[in-house]
Amino acid sequence: MIACAVLILGSAGWMYHYYSSQPELGETIAFTRPAACTACGESYIGEFGDMPATCEKCGAAALWHAMKCGNPDCAAIVPVIKDDAVKGGTRPCPKCGETRFMEASIDDFQ
Repeated sequence: MIACAVLILGSAGWMYHYYSSQPELGETIAFTRPAACTACGESYIGEFGDMPATCEKCGAAALWHAMKCGNPDCAAIVPVIKDDAVKGGTRPCPKCGETRFMEASIDDFQ
């Protein structure tokens, strides 16, 4: 009888902890991904959710998801900023004007 009571209370405690530690409905979940700051120009692997996020290097709220420019001659790591006013919905590479991007790998940041 006591073992059953302990099991039920333990299960209830675990369930309370599990459900109270879950994010709120609609809340953005932070995860590790390539990042580039439009304020200081730094690019690194960072953990963030909503964009723009706060840059770890300069502290400005100018951190965006980073991708590699699709132009093989440029191949710069640039912030990918969604902009409805721009054709295609994404701002072009600030270095060469290319509008195609590739996922940046961890090797691009070393």
